[in-house]
Amino acid sequence: MPKAKYSSQTLFFLGDSLSIGTEVIGKMSAKLLELGIWNRILADCKIGRTITGGANDLQKRLVKTRSITAIVVALGTNDLQSRTEFAYPRFAIDLMMAEAQGLPVLWVNIAYDKKLHPDYDRRAQKFNKALLLARSTYPNLYVAKWYDTASKRFSKYERDGLHLLPGGYRDRTTFLVPTISQFWKKYLRATPTIPTTLSTLHGSSVALSY
Repeated sequence: MPKAKYSSQTLFFLGDSLSIGTEVIGKMSAKLLELGIWNRILADCKIGRTITGGANDLQKRLVKTRSITAIVVALGTNDLQSRTEFAYPRFAIDLMMAEAQGLPVLWVNIAYDKKLHPDYDRRAQKFNKALLLARSTYPNLYVAKWYDTASKRFSKYERDGLHLLPGGYRDRTTFLVPTISQFWKKYLRATPTIPTTLSTLHGSSVALSY
């Protein structure tokens, strides 16, 4: 395994049941470690987790783990099944980003099987658009466009149109690992000096490089 370039680095992955499948079937954390970027991958994945619940969990985690230098958020699938309010996407994004404390965040956007759930799909597209618009407010926010990849793989969904079949979780891992690597490289280009502790990252901002 390549040695991480910077010491005391932890990547924190905040997810729901989709991320459990990616971990168990796709072996995501092991593959991220093989990149040699981080010394530790901390995957916190919980069935039924929403963005609002995840924001609270993130706040607690950042108090406990000071070595975190980057965050991946893979949440929203549970929210959009019931939250139909026009203002909810931006409210939820603002809530999560407020808890990130200036750390670089890669947010994995949302996808459903739109053949089974055209209503959820419309909400996902609205949320994904809100994520892109939020980048103008949060220069530390990056977006992983899972929707584009998942839209080509409807057969990889379970019958509920939400969860994935084993092949779908492997596809998600294949998408996420290089995407997370590219996210960090973009952050490095925008931030020449990388702090090695969370305390030195608080309040920092970076310019996006797309």
